[in-house]
Amino acid sequence: MANATEGEYYNHIMLFWLPVAASAVVSLAGLLLQIFIVAVNVIDWLKERSMLPADQIITSLSISRIVFHIVCLMEFLNHFPVLSVIPEELAIFLWRLSEFSSIWLSTLLSVFFFLKISTFHNVYFLRLKTLISQKIVYLITVCVVFSLVYAFSFFLFPINLTKNYVLHFLNKFPTEAQIMANIDHVWNTISLIVSLASSVLLIISLRSHIRKMSNHGNIMSSGHAFIRTIKFTAVSFLAYTFYVLFGMAYKIYFKNEEKWFILTWISLSVLHSVLLVYATTKIRNKFLTIVHGGKRCLFNRHFSE
Repeated sequence: MANATEGEYYNHIMLFWLPVAASAVVSLAGLLLQIFIVAVNVIDWLKERSMLPADQIITSLSISRIVFHIVCLMEFLNHFPVLSVIPEELAIFLWRLSEFSSIWLSTLLSVFFFLKISTFHNVYFLRLKTLISQKIVYLITVCVVFSLVYAFSFFLFPINLTKNYVLHFLNKFPTEAQIMANIDHVWNTISLIVSLASSVLLIISLRSHIRKMSNHGNIMSSGHAFIRTIKFTAVSFLAYTFYVLFGMAYKIYFKNEEKWFILTWISLSVLHSVLLVYATTKIRNKFLTIVHGGKRCLFNRHFSE
């Protein structure tokens, strides 16, 4: 009997509290990272009085993920009734809003990187490149508006929040749930296809350009930069893809005890942001400056002691 009790206690720790606590730590790290990205871009904007299209998308994406990580942290506090700080309805709304906007802003960013970096010189391609660059603010607005509609759509039906709200929704409104699930999967699939197309075309373009440079014997630092871009594009797309697929799978396997599943999902979001910091020279340099400054402070403090 005692062994059974100890086993249940161990399972409760491993299947619930350990992944929940780890999710909170990862969310906090992700939140600090997103705040850093936004701060760098906003400070730069205040100095220059302008923001590049890529920075506009990255800033919008980071703001979306700030909301996402705050909701994750608030949900962690909701496990302790005394510390509960956010109504469940608001948490659901913000979770869905940040999730959907993050997916589509990431897709927009992948398309923009493809148009900006690729070496295609087709007339129609150049026109599309110019058009997208000029309409970035409108495209970001469209992503946010669609995300708001998506987030509000779930509240067209009464939800019993004392239960698993996804399970309750599926049981009480099976037809509507199936329709909304299909719409959700279609939108996510479209975003994956668009991101896949832009990533593959960018890799093809850069590989072709590297091959031409190699044939002419003049592959220098720019060629190595292209190789780094190819690696970033491939890894970033994989992280983004797994993030979207994990989100879709979580809605299918909606059990509350799937805490390890949620931890992986949150970690993929943070990984994608880390890759963005690595790929964005301005943000990467600011981050390295802070790291080196911190090392110098620690060294000086240790030396003075």
